[in-house]
Amino acid sequence: MSKFYTRVDPWGDNLLVCGYEGGKRVQKKIPYKPYMFVPCRTESKYRTIDGKVVDKLPFDSIKEARRYAREYKDVAGMPLYGLDKFHHIYIYDTYRGEIDYDPSQVSIVTVDIEVDIAGDSGFPSPDKAQNEITLITISRNGNKAVFGCQPFDNNDPTITYYKCLDEEALLKSFLDVWNSVEYSPDIVTGWNTDFFDIPYIVNRIAKVLGGNAVNKLSPWGIVRSREFKTRFGGNDGTQTVWDILGVTNLDYMALYKKFAYTPQESYSLDHVCEQELGEKKVDYKEAGYDNLADLQVRNWQLYTEYNIRDVDLVDKLDDKLGLIELCMAMAYDAKVNYQDTFTTVGLWDVIIHNYLMDRNYVVPPVKVGNHRDTILGGYVKDPQVGSHDWVVSLDLNSLYPHIIMQYNISPDTYHGVLPNAPIHLSEGADKAEPLVLMCLDRYLDSHSDYLKSNNLTCTANMRTFTREKQGFLPALMSKMYNDRVVYKNQMIDARKEYEQTKDSQTAKDIAKFNNLQMAKKIQLNSGYGALANVYNRWYRAEFAEGITSCGQLTTRWIEQKLNEYLNKTFGTEDFDYVIACDTDSVYIKADKFLDLAGKEMSTKEKVQYLDKVCTKVLEPFIDKKYDELCVYVNGFEQKMKMKRECIANKAIWTAKKRYILNVYNNEGVQYDEPKLKMQGIEAIRTSTPMVCRDGIKDTLSVIMNASEDEMQKFIEQFKERFLNLPFQQIASPRSVSEMDKYSNRGSIYRKGTPINVKGALMYNYLLQKNNLTKKYERIGEGQKIKYSYLKMPNPIACNVIASPGDLPSEFNLERYLDREMQFTKSYLEPIKTICEAIGWKTEKTFTLEDLWS
Repeated sequence: MSKFYTRVDPWGDNLLVCGYEGGKRVQKKIPYKPYMFVPCRTESKYRTIDGKVVDKLPFDSIKEARRYAREYKDVAGMPLYGLDKFHHIYIYDTYRGEIDYDPSQVSIVTVDIEVDIAGDSGFPSPDKAQNEITLITISRNGNKAVFGCQPFDNNDPTITYYKCLDEEALLKSFLDVWNSVEYSPDIVTGWNTDFFDIPYIVNRIAKVLGGNAVNKLSPWGIVRSREFKTRFGGNDGTQTVWDILGVTNLDYMALYKKFAYTPQESYSLDHVCEQELGEKKVDYKEAGYDNLADLQVRNWQLYTEYNIRDVDLVDKLDDKLGLIELCMAMAYDAKVNYQDTFTTVGLWDVIIHNYLMDRNYVVPPVKVGNHRDTILGGYVKDPQVGSHDWVVSLDLNSLYPHIIMQYNISPDTYHGVLPNAPIHLSEGADKAEPLVLMCLDRYLDSHSDYLKSNNLTCTANMRTFTREKQGFLPALMSKMYNDRVVYKNQMIDARKEYEQTKDSQTAKDIAKFNNLQMAKKIQLNSGYGALANVYNRWYRAEFAEGITSCGQLTTRWIEQKLNEYLNKTFGTEDFDYVIACDTDSVYIKADKFLDLAGKEMSTKEKVQYLDKVCTKVLEPFIDKKYDELCVYVNGFEQKMKMKRECIANKAIWTAKKRYILNVYNNEGVQYDEPKLKMQGIEAIRTSTPMVCRDGIKDTLSVIMNASEDEMQKFIEQFKERFLNLPFQQIASPRSVSEMDKYSNRGSIYRKGTPINVKGALMYNYLLQKNNLTKKYERIGEGQKIKYSYLKMPNPIACNVIASPGDLPSEFNLERYLDREMQFTKSYLEPIKTICEAIGWKTEKTFTLEDLWS
């Protein structure tokens, strides 16, 4: 029978454990006796990573352990080993091996509230909770409970509507249902629950029902607050978040930002759902209501449906994206609480601890490393700016994890600086790149005998690591990578089986294996970031730079070898066939391979031919050259593997990390019509208005597949359409920060105020001036807004205006919107940059000869 936790919290000398055993919910308060490790002279099975004998030091209570740690923290010769987050040790000891968890048993409750904004208090603050809660909707497993104080006509059997006498009765009824068997959440989610719904509910319950009533939200009767440091907080840079012990708040907006990897111009629920689901919130303006306050007063039925719809949308998002189950998979794999998956350093600290403890090794005390301002980054080559016909790209697989494996980079394998190497530990990133170039010029050949006789491998920043044993970091990375391959293959097999059987259990297996392989992928990708963080237990600047410098060497090495090979193949001299390099990828001119074929081919045949060139010629050549690199650095094992990614019939580079590929084949997937792959282009920037992003993408498609004349006609037609669009579509998305810094009572904003902040300050001023603060919400710190330039002169004597939504009609500014300026900055300038790179013009120019043609 399955046994798993949903949350474990330290509380005084106890651990508060919630979970499931044999399908039944359990809740345990455990007096916990922790342990740590100290050096000992007698025999013990436990060791430090450098081989010192240690043994368990048990304590009678958590308080005793913490007191001991404080007293001996700075005492020489008395190191204390092991984790000091004792709930993580409890999870490790109690749930050994793979945790057999069942996501369907976990109670996941979605919540959304509405707050009175029709009264005199204006828009509410979660910390003050000065306005009444008018509606609460919660859902679980497709069923909903809705709490309101006015009649609601409900014909939906999945909805139970609780009509309450007043807000006090509403909150009491909500707490009763919240704690019922049908709901009683292990996880609560919703959109922006961290900073609005949960703090508002907590503070409002305290105001209306009293502080003790708040504790009814927790199965343990404990709700606590903590200050969250953020540049989007109040004047002191903090926001208050509330922790309901026994219930994990997984704010779905935070999950989406962390794990969906889909940058958005706005993270409003309405925008994200439109992009992800093709669905939107209830549009009350289309129904004839000015704002939410107007809807609240005039149409309670639609107002309630609006609230219910928001809960529906969050549930539908998770049905599609599965981010909550992904979070669960990561937590159970690492043996942490769900909320810990948002961290990087903390997550990896536990992962490494558990891996070492499985092998009877203990982790050392935390010592914050010496911070270095810069560490060498990845290699980005100055590209060959312009247009290129027929380009193939090749990518290295999981570069940084594989570098850790190849060079055996680990605290327990470090041997020191290569003797006589021109490097000092105090030197930083500015010195590391020349070392990479020295390695590229075969500097290590003169140290080959030393490396081999001492059985060492050497990184590109001249640090050596023993090959006598595999270090724990590369071993852990290797295990994670291999586990991911297994889970991914199991997922693929399950998908194949499902296509034949359509079995529901097989569908669940697909979701399970996909989450497991994604969990491993995310952990691997975050590994270097954790290790390069100065607050990581294992941080060492020379290790982090050893990884990045080897990344540079790996990419530059193959760039050099490919150019040597291709010049020899095509009978050229010192011609650069590598158009660009970017950390773990190279982009190669491939048109001469087609010339070498010596026959006419269709586009499809050319793609197929280049695919064979890559798999039968280039990839084997690259494998051979990476074998040579491994021998050169005396690597622990050869782990560099480069595979073909894209085949494009046309590519344009405008600068580093700014390119467009017209792709016909991507990782073996053949397209009937080419697809654009872009990086660094305004079309994929969230700061570009959506209409311009779409316009730029369409224009690029014309550039890639048609003529200059056709592009100019498209630009002309797009401009004609753009100049008739409303503010909401043409305005530029941004977030605003440091509003207090730039505000000025006399002049509204200070000299040098950023354009988006200036527009936001002007918006707030106009709300106040026109007595609109109860109708429209002020722009707050960190909020997403849109801004547009204004023609001068205008009634507000300002060249910009911003708004969090539609521009208030009361401002009377629509006719002053500078659409020409918006068009130029948001659309035309990015297109001009691309056209300049290929020698095209965005509009037709006439000469004297044209007059006679």
